[in-house]
Amino acid sequence: MCCLLLIHDITSLSFLACRHTTAGTEYRGHIATTASGKVCQRWDTTTPHPHPYVNADFPEDGNSITSANNYCRNPKKAQAAPWCFVNDAAASPTWEYCNVPFCGKYILL
Repeated sequence: MCCLLLIHDITSLSFLACRHTTAGTEYRGHIATTASGKVCQRWDTTTPHPHPYVNADFPEDGNSITSANNYCRNPKKAQAAPWCFVNDAAASPTWEYCNVPFCGKYILL
């Protein structure tokens, strides 16, 4: 009988499409909708919802707010998990959490 051991190694990933921590500050994937299905606002604009975030607050290559696009992020650990402002001026609340999956460690014996 043969066994397969597959372990995700965070140090070998240059692009993280899932999160390893609850806060998800390391997440660099492309999910751009909230858990309820609302489209995220771009981080490099303050419309429709103003915010204080700048380049240094993002984990993208070169710490770029533009590279963060409208993807779910958790800049400065502002919330408990990846989130975004919703791209709807009438939205209340103005932000929501995103359904970003956890990276798995799989052991198949």
